[in-house]
Amino acid sequence: TNTDAAAAVFDLMATDAAGRQANIYEVLSCAAVLSPHLPRDAKLAIVCGLWSSRDDGRLPVDAVQGVLTALMIGFHRLSILVPSPPAPEEIENDICRLLWVLRKNQPCRGDILAF
Repeated sequence: TNTDAAAAVFDLMATDAAGRQANIYEVLSCAAVLSPHLPRDAKLAIVCGLWSSRDDGRLPVDAVQGVLTALMIGFHRLSILVPSPPAPEEIENDICRLLWVLRKNQPCRGDILAF
């Protein structure tokens, strides 16, 4: 059931191997992304709603970096992603490279992504 699945995710992600408590954004983001019952647009809306500080749900580069870092750490804890996640700086650089390709001009850290 959904309750059992949610309990399993929260139990698995309550603490990591080092005994640190999990970030609630990490837990909720992973639960939304991994939910088999939510359509893609609902998953995206949940993640953008969690991480965006704006009313329109747009995400600045640092928020996208936070989302991806949280998802990769969560997936690593659940053994979905086997290698350790890269450093946040590497993820931010990859986001900027993606923006470069999509926009064909130099992105800056203050750029915003909208879905």
